[in-house]
Amino acid sequence: MNVIPIIILGSGNSGSGAIKDYLSTRQDIFDPLNGQEFRLIQEKDGLSCLHKSLTSEFHPDKASHAVIQFLELATRLGDSSKKFSFPPKLGYGFASRIPNYENELACFIEDITSCSFKTTTLRDLLTLGPLDWIRYMSGHSPKFTNYEKPIPVSQEVFLERSKELIKRLFFDNQGYPKDKSGYIFDQAGSFWSPVSSTQYFGEQRKVIVVSRDPRDIYSQQINLYGGNASDFVDYYNSVMAHVAHDEWRSTVTLHIEFEKFVLDYDNEQGRLCDFLNISHSVKSKYIPSESMKNIGCYKNNLTREDADLIIKNCVKVGTQ
Repeated sequence: MNVIPIIILGSGNSGSGAIKDYLSTRQDIFDPLNGQEFRLIQEKDGLSCLHKSLTSEFHPDKASHAVIQFLELATRLGDSSKKFSFPPKLGYGFASRIPNYENELACFIEDITSCSFKTTTLRDLLTLGPLDWIRYMSGHSPKFTNYEKPIPVSQEVFLERSKELIKRLFFDNQGYPKDKSGYIFDQAGSFWSPVSSTQYFGEQRKVIVVSRDPRDIYSQQINLYGGNASDFVDYYNSVMAHVAHDEWRSTVTLHIEFEKFVLDYDNEQGRLCDFLNISHSVKSKYIPSESMKNIGCYKNNLTREDADLIIKNCVKVGTQ
């Protein structure tokens, strides 16, 4: 695989879109999802959850359920959003954005299934509906036992086949250009564990983690976090305590502060190009001045007391 996978990660309202906009509008970089986040890995029931079910948390019933849940998520992400259905269903349209997506997912499920069986597990009994419970108590099998329960392969085999899936979906896909230096993937991993969460992209991958002034994070979506500024400080420090600092220091990872990228664009752009081993001279349509309005917006949205409370008490990410 000559094309480098470039994964961009943020923690929510982090400003990572600026780096994505810079890279995606260069002629030597390609965005296979055309702006859509690649949520197949880190979403609940995604690839990383399935992987974890094969390691320290392995149990046949749980692993089988994880495979089924992953397939349901992959199918939902493959669909387009149905906002006017009841209930509304969020989809990312991967089936139309990624050529041969559905076939590759079907092959992947087959590749990671070691065997399958039909039985009623404890997990099944915990989710029985009234009619199936009556059938079960009467000595009859619930209707869902007609479904095959897949038992996945070992974690070592799973990891290799997951890498093959990503390779087939994107880098071997005949629907994508081969004359690019890199493909970018937005939010295809964990901001907190940028190396281990992106291992499915192989050894050549490059990961960019983007952080931002917590005052602006809070001020842009105060209602999202609930409570007051003090509550936000508690929330922010609690989640940032989970940053794997050894992974942030890895040669695979580059940390960029959103404000520096915008205000010191020439230097930060050069640092990014050096990290990705791409040319400094290739033009991008990204305009730093358009991002400046998103710097210091807390000054209009927060009181001085709340702003001071946040900046004095929130941990500075990436300095440990």
